[in-house]
Amino acid sequence: MLSFAKRIYRSLARLAGLATWKVKRKFTKLTSEGLAPQDVSFFLDQLDRHVSSQESVVILDLGSRHGLEAVEFVKRFPNSRVYCFEANPDALPDLTKNVAPHGQITVVPMAVNSFDGHCDFFAIDPNQTITSHLDGNLGASSLFIARRDIKLPEKYVQKRVRVPCTRLDSFLELNQIQRVHAIWMDLQGAELLALETFPKEKFKTLAVVQAELETSAIYENQGLLEPTVKFLAERNFDLVRSMPHGDISGGYVFVNSSLAD
Repeated sequence: MLSFAKRIYRSLARLAGLATWKVKRKFTKLTSEGLAPQDVSFFLDQLDRHVSSQESVVILDLGSRHGLEAVEFVKRFPNSRVYCFEANPDALPDLTKNVAPHGQITVVPMAVNSFDGHCDFFAIDPNQTITSHLDGNLGASSLFIARRDIKLPEKYVQKRVRVPCTRLDSFLELNQIQRVHAIWMDLQGAELLALETFPKEKFKTLAVVQAELETSAIYENQGLLEPTVKFLAERNFDLVRSMPHGDISGGYVFVNSSLAD
């Protein structure tokens, strides 16, 4: 097993394009619905190394939005149970509709936060936001307020709403979920916060984590790439892939090096 220092170095080296790993300099092509097929396929391939496609696996889809990734998960792992967390009330109708034919998928209309109860959530106002996304980029909704002091290709206009929220450890205990095999998350800056609420002992059997992360902040007080790499490295996760989705964001896949193939 790699030492913690070596794991950090190797992960950061990969970010810089050093060693034998190089960042691909082309962006992932998204479908009109926002699904990134290359990202989903690679994530499931990594999970497939650790579990059988017929095994009963649990996947957390955090910030599910439209649920299209979750549908792909159950196609590959038909005996899986997928929990789709989505806090934005405006996104829930499409999510519920898309996953309805799949009994393995459960919609959880809650935000993941550092406490249980209710919290402020900053949902995108699709009618006011300036974006190329046909839906007004509902996926840019966040626990955090969008920064106004930086220039971005899009202009986010948010509306404050109150939503139910939960810690991951509380949710897993309440639903008597003994093991989570994989986490897929796009929480617009709240990825590290979510990981910090995941039970420490369950990291030992968690196989794969996919996270949409930024190298610089577009929301106030959001988590960033390097602290997340460090957090996961401390729990024996190696960064194995990066797929840029823009100038400062990308999809990052981490695998648990302590689990044998």
